[in-house]
Order: sequence, then structure tokens, then C-alpha cells
Amino acid sequence: SRKDAILLLEMACAAESNGCLEFTGKAQAALRPLVGSLPSADLEGLRDAAKRLGRNDVAELAQDALTMAALAEEAKRSEARAMLQDAEGLSEVVDVISDATGQGWSDIADEAVGVLRTKVEAVL
Repeated sequence: SRKDAILLLEMACAAESNGCLEFTGKAQAALRPLVGSLPSADLEGLRDAAKRLGRNDVAELAQDALTMAALAEEAKRSEARAMLQDAEGLSEVVDVISDATGQGWSDIADEAVGVLRTKVEAVL
């Protein structure tokens, strides 16, 4: 969680300021895999905390993870749009609506509902 990541960051900073470099290294090593598992909102909080503490290395790590998360999100959105374009049956369109709604992509869900309406009207 963000609290755990910020706690590790603060512990690393405190250890470093007290000359405990071995502990600093261990805290930083534990922080790296944790950063990769944080959701975007938590990464933003960690990045901001790292900047506040003057830890640009951790801020950059969090920013890199944010960038990767945004790229992954855009790839998933593109995949959903492609699935919608390729959808031949009603169930495929409903699957896109379900996926888009679950991901919070209201624009794609709305677009899929429009496609569903058009397909239903064509059948009637």
C-alpha cells in the first residue's frame, strides 16, 4: 500500500541521515518491488512524498511506474475498442460493455451501448 511504501521511504531517509547505509539499502530494495504493485493514486502519493523528502530517485521510480501504468491502461482501452469494432454478435458487444464498465471506461461503455442499440434495431 501507499502507506507501506511511504513508511519504507521515510525509514530509508532516516537511516541514511543517521549513517545506517546498510539499512537504507535494504529499505530501498524492499521499496522497488512494492512500487510496481501500487495503483496509480498510490504511486502519485509516493512520488509526491519522495519529492518532499528530496528523494528524486524514488520520485523518478514512482513516475516511471505511473508512465508504465498509463501505457498499459491505454493498451487495454485500445484492445477494448478493437474488440468492439470487430464484434459481430450481441454477446461480444455485451462483453465489451461489461469489461468497459468494470474498468471505469464510461466512454467506451457508452460507445458499446450505442453499437448494441444499432445491432438490436437491425434485428427488429
